[in-house]
Amino acid sequence: SNDGKFLRANNGADPTFETISTTPADGSITSAKIEDGTIVNADVNASAAIAGTKVSPNFGNQEIITTDTVKTPSINDGQVAFRNMVVNGNFMVNQRLANYDIPPAVTITNNSDDYPCDMWHSNSDTMSQFSLQRIQDTAVIPTLGTQYFLRATMLSALASPISQLITTPVEGYTGQRLRWGTSGAKQATLSFWFRCSITGTFGGSISSADNNMCFPYSFTYSSANTWQYVTYTIAPTTSGTFYYDYGKSFSVNFSLGNTGGRQATAGSWSSGFRGGPTGETRICETNGATLDIAQVQIELGDTATEFEHRSFQQTLMDCMRYYQIVIANSTGGGNATGGLGGTMYSNGSSIYCPYRFPVQMRRKPTLDSSSGTGGGSGTFRTRRGNNYNFNNFSGYNDAGDHSATLTTNGNAGGGSVGDYVWIETNAGAHLALRAELY
Repeated sequence: SNDGKFLRANNGADPTFETISTTPADGSITSAKIEDGTIVNADVNASAAIAGTKVSPNFGNQEIITTDTVKTPSINDGQVAFRNMVVNGNFMVNQRLANYDIPPAVTITNNSDDYPCDMWHSNSDTMSQFSLQRIQDTAVIPTLGTQYFLRATMLSALASPISQLITTPVEGYTGQRLRWGTSGAKQATLSFWFRCSITGTFGGSISSADNNMCFPYSFTYSSANTWQYVTYTIAPTTSGTFYYDYGKSFSVNFSLGNTGGRQATAGSWSSGFRGGPTGETRICETNGATLDIAQVQIELGDTATEFEHRSFQQTLMDCMRYYQIVIANSTGGGNATGGLGGTMYSNGSSIYCPYRFPVQMRRKPTLDSSSGTGGGSGTFRTRRGNNYNFNNFSGYNDAGDHSATLTTNGNAGGGSVGDYVWIETNAGAHLALRAELY
């Protein structure tokens, strides 16, 4: 049949019947040719893959349902709570040096004792090479969103550093979401602000609980004394020791310099301890150089989100799981009082002070008591109708992670069994509980 066909003349030859396609050519129909409202939901194939970026300006008030992961840097320009695994990542809490309007720089002479602020310390093989100081500067708020940052200052040039690191630990209960060390291991993303007095290639590492696995990371810094935002995705690992309870899961390390044996290629996990990336710029070789970090965050997934700002009270409570002040001179309730008291165990003996921790600690804590002689700096005194100085607190009668009975060192003012005695601090005195991770 020739129905629906067209007769074509052939320049004197016999004419032919031909079929003319009425199908529009690809790309020939524009939005101007489509009447608004003529394409409805039923016209879109169920398997059509329309990218979210093609929907403009937004999804309106419709419910969005997905069976996959939602990745977004923010929700309503804000945050999703409790995603940051770093405690005190903005250096806001500083219990040890709370007496100072401007906390002094702490020269690193002992990795486990020298804390410039809560949860941050050093992991260094050569002591007294640098200091750490929590800086407060309102001028950085427009850039960082906080007035606090941590500064390392090199006190001398060190050509053979072995390892010089700033570090903070992450507890197993927190880090277990990454499932590192198992077949279900997941990615994480590290983010922070960085500033340095010199330029170069900088970095650090993520180290497992016992340092038998490390992931070095690196970045290029090309504008000295300028804040730079850094993000780095940490690949999952099925190897290594990562505790999933109150032990340490891993540590986040910032390098000031490592020798070759403590370096490895950035971007992959290596066996043994590695403090930084191969080819890093070793700031420890420059006397007087400074390195600043701020807003440190590590979170599940491959997307860096805006730093999670928690309240001061929440951050303080998080820190008190690892370290908390019981009484300290010029801290809390006045210059010489701290709200601690107890009774005589026997006539004229030590005072036993039952104490319920305001925050449950990570484990049974060790006692951190200042000490002195007479009524000198670091000593304490009792009040039972008179003042009686004593040197320090000696330990516990018993203790757990919830509470303890603290004991004074020897006779603290006489008295009889059952006499209640309250305790005050002399200048420079402090009594604290420690359950930190190293």
